[in-house]
Amino acid sequence: MRSLFLLLSIALIFVLTNCSKSTSKILSSEKILELGIEPSLICSEPIKLSYGYAYSTQQLEFKYLGSGGYYLTNGRSSLLIDPFFSPYAMLPLNLKKIGTQTENVEKGLADIKDELIQTCEAIFVTHSHYDHLLDVPYVFNNFLDPSKARIYGSESTKVILNNVVDTSRIELINENITTHSQAGRWTYLADSAIRVMPIKTEHAPHHKGIFSILLYDGEALPPEKYEAYNSELAKMRVNKWKKGDVYAYLIDFMEKGKIQFRTYLLSSASCPPNGLIAEEVLIEHGIDLALLGAASFANVDNYPEGIIDHLQPEKILMVHWEDLFEPYLEEPPRFIRANNFKELIPRINQVYPWNVNGEQKLFFPYPGIEVAIYY
Repeated sequence: MRSLFLLLSIALIFVLTNCSKSTSKILSSEKILELGIEPSLICSEPIKLSYGYAYSTQQLEFKYLGSGGYYLTNGRSSLLIDPFFSPYAMLPLNLKKIGTQTENVEKGLADIKDELIQTCEAIFVTHSHYDHLLDVPYVFNNFLDPSKARIYGSESTKVILNNVVDTSRIELINENITTHSQAGRWTYLADSAIRVMPIKTEHAPHHKGIFSILLYDGEALPPEKYEAYNSELAKMRVNKWKKGDVYAYLIDFMEKGKIQFRTYLLSSASCPPNGLIAEEVLIEHGIDLALLGAASFANVDNYPEGIIDHLQPEKILMVHWEDLFEPYLEEPPRFIRANNFKELIPRINQVYPWNVNGEQKLFFPYPGIEVAIYY
């Protein structure tokens, strides 16, 4: 069985490496139009989103870190989600051990390094694949104050990190999840100025065909299998980064006990009802901004249109759309491979008018792009 999976993995890597040129070429206006995407959607400059809400004059700042990673702050407190900066070329990925590329982490966090050590209380992990978890130990131990910060994630996250992070600082969140039919529980940060609720979801297959392939599926290996991974810079084979449970997150920015701004983040394409929120939670406050992953969107049914129709977000940022096998912060990035992006905008258009009276409500930010939110 393991031999069959290895053969399928090699075959998938060959397909992805030799995929359609229409999705692997570097960006240009002509290429974007070829993919059915309006060039204005691709943002290589900082983004300003204005909501004009009457009840607050606050400002939030988000930064898209690349892959599914994000930094979110209200100026006083902040959190990270899936900080990842260490891409590897696809073809040899299964043939060698991988580890954190520290120079890329330093580059990706350079302009917020001081803020992180002072204000960041948490890293939330959506799942334990290497492109979401690999750099978490280095970031946690070197950019945050480990005496006050915590990592929130699944049992697999905790097992994989058991030799590289103080496990007393890792919080399991599986009992807090909300589903489409049952409300979950909040984790409060920053003296209740920020609260986060995990949402039950899943991970799309990496390839859909005669055989659907989801790489590195399942739970983390027994802890002793990670003994050699005993420092934040140790290297480990990619198949050790088992997916584990998968979460989306609902993030509320609060003011005097009231929700002022609500963000929804789903980094991995998932077929509803996975990724949906209980009505009693959603009715409390609508979704001001949805951060939705584009990778493998066509490998599941009713995504992203089913999620968007359920959430009815005011604005959307597409994340995890760029090729994570290219050098970090390459200019310009490529679209992620083996994804037919010609299908994506038509799917969104079914349920979401992203340009209303000249106001654009849908964006694909480059990695490293800052998003200023006025509300």
